[in-house]
Amino acid sequence: PAHILGLTFSKKAAAELGERIEKRLLTLSAKSPELAGLPFTGDPSEVTTSTYHSYAGRLVGEYGLRMGIDSSGDVVGDSRIWQLAHRLIMNYDGDMSALSLAPDTVIERVLDLSSEMLEHQGSADEVRALSENLATTLLSLPEGKFKYGTDTVNKIASAQQARLTLLPLVEALEQEKAQRHLYSFNDIMGLAAKLAVAIPEIGESERKKFKVVLLDEYQDTSPAQLTMLKALFAHDDHAVMAVGDPHQSIYAWRGAAAHTIEGFPHDFALANGTPAAKYQMPTSWRSDRLIIDLANLVTEKHLKARDVAPLTARTESGLGEISAR
Repeated sequence: PAHILGLTFSKKAAAELGERIEKRLLTLSAKSPELAGLPFTGDPSEVTTSTYHSYAGRLVGEYGLRMGIDSSGDVVGDSRIWQLAHRLIMNYDGDMSALSLAPDTVIERVLDLSSEMLEHQGSADEVRALSENLATTLLSLPEGKFKYGTDTVNKIASAQQARLTLLPLVEALEQEKAQRHLYSFNDIMGLAAKLAVAIPEIGESERKKFKVVLLDEYQDTSPAQLTMLKALFAHDDHAVMAVGDPHQSIYAWRGAAAHTIEGFPHDFALANGTPAAKYQMPTSWRSDRLIIDLANLVTEKHLKARDVAPLTARTESGLGEISAR
C-alpha cells in the first residue's frame, strides 16, 4: 500500500480517494482468490493521496536546491500576489499607451498573463516573440485579402500590442516575487515541472517510491501538470491510471483541456510504442433511471459520433474514461 500514489485536485477529494483505495485493498486482500498467497506487507492506510499542487510542493521542497530554488520561501495566496501587482502597477512609469484600462483591470490582466505563462511553461521572451510576429504579420496583410475583415484583424493585432505592454509588468512581478522568496501555487507547479524534466533522477526516485500511480480528474490537468507527470512516470512501462471525463473540464481558463485525457494513451504509451489501454465507464451511480434515459435521448447523436455507449443507471458519474497501463 505504501507504494500507491493517488493525486487529485482538492484536499477533500484526496481524503475520499484515500478511503476508497484503502477499502479496495482490504476487499482484494480478503476476497480475491488470486491474491490468497500474496498478503499485503503493509497497512492499507499507508497509501499516499495528495493534491497535484501539494505533491508538486513536496518535489520542490525536496529537490529545489539542485536547481538553485529556495525551497524555504513562502507559498502565498492570490490576495498577496494581487497586492504586489497593485504596488508595481501604480508606481510603473513605462509606456502604457496601448492600454486604455482602469488600474484594477490592468492588475487582472497582468495576473492572468502571468498565470497562463506559468501554466503553459512559456517565458516572457517566447511570448514577446510570438506576439510581435503575429501583430506584424496581421498588419502587413493586404487590405481586403484576409478572411475576417479589417476590424477583426486590427482587433487581434491590438490585443498583441496590449500583451506586449503588459509583459514588462509580468517580468517585474516575477522579479519581485523572487526577491521576496514568494511563490504562488502556479509557481510551485511550474517549478516542479522544470525540476522533473531537468533532473531525471527525480523520476527514478519517485518511480521506486510509488509503483502504482492513480490520477483523478485528469481532464483538468494543466500543461505544467502534464509535463511534470510525464517526466516522472511515463517511463519503463510504469503502472499509471488516469480517470476523467473530457466533458466535465472546469479549469479551461487556466490551460486545462479535454485533449489531455484523450492524449493519455500516447503520452503514457508502453515502451514498445503501444498506446495505453482505454476503457469506458458507462454506469452512473448517482442518477435515477429517468434522468439517465433523458440524458441518453438528448445526447444520442453525439454518443454515436464518438462511438460511446449510452449510460446505464445504477445510482460514480458516468461517461468518464479511464486510461491506464
